[in-house]
Amino acid sequence: RFNGFLGLPTTKGEFVISPEFSCFGHKWLFRIYPGGYNCSDDGYVALFLLNKTRESIEVEYKYIIKHPNGGEDVSGGWNKVVKFLPKDSVVVGDVG
Repeated sequence: RFNGFLGLPTTKGEFVISPEFSCFGHKWLFRIYPGGYNCSDDGYVALFLLNKTRESIEVEYKYIIKHPNGGEDVSGGWNKVVKFLPKDSVVVGDVG
């Protein structure tokens, strides 16, 4: 969870890391690029989901970005099973 999104850096390529969390016996974290990743189109936010556990895992996942004022939420993810390799392996998704 990222509170205070408006206060996060908006320079392309700069990121913020979420607190580590557990799900399905694995430790995870998100790396978010509020101004986009280096190769992102302008106006996009980049999300990286990292497996922090020493074991690989296959998952299907979805994320939701909640509008702070009750506007339309943005969601995305993979509609297929994705394999995360052990510790620090990354899957990337762009939100726009």
